[in-house]
Amino acid sequence: MRHKTNTRSSLFLMELIIAILFFSLASAVCLRMFAKSHQLSTDASAGNQAVNQTVNVAELIRYDLQNDTRTLSDTYPEADILYSVVSNAADVYNGSVIYFNKSWETCSADLAEYRLVIQAQDSSATLRKYVLSMYSLSDATDCIYELPLSIHIAREVGAHE
Repeated sequence: MRHKTNTRSSLFLMELIIAILFFSLASAVCLRMFAKSHQLSTDASAGNQAVNQTVNVAELIRYDLQNDTRTLSDTYPEADILYSVVSNAADVYNGSVIYFNKSWETCSADLAEYRLVIQAQDSSATLRKYVLSMYSLSDATDCIYELPLSIHIAREVGAHE
């Protein structure tokens, strides 16, 4: 009789070990899925903010060039905005960098998590071309968003005689 009890308890323990192993594997898979979904959510949020900030800067550049103002440097006072000394130069913003922290607020370079780089492309007197690229500083080689920008500058026409 004693022998049957040992066999039954051994079988029950084996069943219990298998059940614990199954639930352990299932919980590991679930935790991995939750971690991956959190990473995807964070990346999507960063992508959306990158698009919003890049489009805002593009609109400010367009406004500045069409109205001969410096709204971009007023809006982003901590940014490294490079203005050309020559008026109406094709590379007026070339090499300018705007830094953003984790909350997507402008900040200095040492507190930055993201940077927006403005690069001038081939331009003429009436057409300015730029590429605005947003990078994550945690992975500097990965461009989050890139926006090509073409701005037509209207020429002033002399008085009609």
